[in-house]
Amino acid sequence: MSSCLLGRPVRYDGAAKPVADALFDRWRAEGRLVAVCPEISGGLPVPRPPAEITQAPARTLLPVPPVPPRPVPQAPAYTQAHAEAATQAQAATEAAAATQAPDDTEARAAAQAQADTQARGHTQAQAAAQAQADTGARADTGARADTQAPDDTEARVDAQAPDEKPPAPAEGRARIVTAAGEDVTDEFVRGARVALDTARQAGVRMAILKESSPSCGSHRVYDGTFTGTRVPGEGITAALLTSAGIRVFSEDELPEAAAYLAELES
Repeated sequence: MSSCLLGRPVRYDGAAKPVADALFDRWRAEGRLVAVCPEISGGLPVPRPPAEITQAPARTLLPVPPVPPRPVPQAPAYTQAHAEAATQAQAATEAAAATQAPDDTEARAAAQAQADTQARGHTQAQAAAQAQADTGARADTGARADTQAPDDTEARVDAQAPDEKPPAPAEGRARIVTAAGEDVTDEFVRGARVALDTARQAGVRMAILKESSPSCGSHRVYDGTFTGTRVPGEGITAALLTSAGIRVFSEDELPEAAAYLAELES
């Protein structure tokens, strides 16, 4: 469930969108709710500039082929324990994000650089091992340097640079940007993957997400013009969960969500 719907102040403006409903109270008491804010999990702070989807539907950002659904255990004790653990982890992440200054770009850049370095760690280790082997096998470094193309050297150095920028978006793929033009697609995609991992660990089969969000919208999203115009569509997290076989509802569909849950448990 979107954290903001549970009253947590994690939205872009530092506010929440709590929903007062007896169903929420009952599901919370039963230990069913797993709170998640994909944008916080993706590395964005609170508050943050609003962002909207542009160029294409969010589904064009999904992995290809779509993530297949995975069977989940049905034991209530397992589900509740994992739900509580996932909710506690999400709360810690949100608390950390809330302490960041909105313009703390240096901290965000450092966090991104660290994540990129870890992601490339295996590749760089392989490259270092290969370079060492090449050095031992070839004593004549002068001759080797003469045969190496300068452009190739620059390309390999650029590929290992810790502050490497992501490649330009492919034609026909969505981007998620702020009104100032900052591209935050990577953070939204990363947060969507965290949300899916969290859902799988907790045995989730349905989700209730905030409508119109570029992460969580299930029926409508803002059109990318920052004019308050909404169009049919879905956010990246909602699209990813749906592709994995998790049924997504908005906060306006609680009766439908309750009926679906009853169907799952019948």
